[in-house]
Amino acid sequence: MAVDFFSGVCQNGDSAQDVTTAATFGLCDDRPRARAYLDHATPAQWVAVVDNRSEHEVTFTSIDNCLEIRRSDGNMESRCDGMLTYAGSIIFVELKEKNRSFLEEGLGQLETTILLFAAAHPERTYLTRKAYLANSRHPRFAAGRNTRAQQFRDRTGITPLVENTIVL
Repeated sequence: MAVDFFSGVCQNGDSAQDVTTAATFGLCDDRPRARAYLDHATPAQWVAVVDNRSEHEVTFTSIDNCLEIRRSDGNMESRCDGMLTYAGSIIFVELKEKNRSFLEEGLGQLETTILLFAAAHPERTYLTRKAYLANSRHPRFAAGRNTRAQQFRDRTGITPLVENTIVL
């Protein structure tokens, strides 16, 4: 059975918490075993900063710790933290606060989620598709030209961006 990434259950239920037109806002993942969320008030907690200077209406939908996606063996599938959707665009986001081994783990979570999303929603097309691995401890990380990034692009059609400023 395909998972519906747009069922609405993975938003806070209050559009004021899930939808924003703010020029700058943050994405947080600071509560253990709870879903990630967007925030306007506490920049010290932001793992990723979203630069929305065009002030698009942006919806953040949590995926990890929200959508139950199981492998064929019954174990939980690895998922990215969430996705931003706006104006015909989609951005998959993984939030990390690690010094080591975040790259492979984060890219794996993004890749798995993107492939599951494509299988669940083949009818959905987007003008822009992006994938960000944001790490507050490594705001800019030179990983764009490595073999793993190319493998990611070959499998998903998206070049992964490893930085914590998400530009819409």
